[in-house]
Amino acid sequence: MATQTKQLAYVNGGLFILEYDYDDATLRLQAFRGINTDTRDYSVTATSTSTGDSFNKICVAGQTTTQDVTPGAQQRFQLTVTTGGKLDGVERSIV
Repeated sequence: MATQTKQLAYVNGGLFILEYDYDDATLRLQAFRGINTDTRDYSVTATSTSTGDSFNKICVAGQTTTQDVTPGAQQRFQLTVTTGGKLDGVERSIV
């Protein structure tokens, strides 16, 4: 019954890391986070594999960018977190 953090991707030798937080009791997705220690910006796009809806966020160089996920957004994008923390229902692109 605590917030857990899982890493989704490492880019450019770990200069950019994409991760997410979830509640391990309710399996509710709480937030996505882009940790950017690079000197350039990254654009992260998440696309629902069920609905095709997409969301884009710019992660500015040298900053950590957090995007909270409301229960409504998790339902609308049909995202699920399984026991053990695997995120299902989303494809991602980082450029």
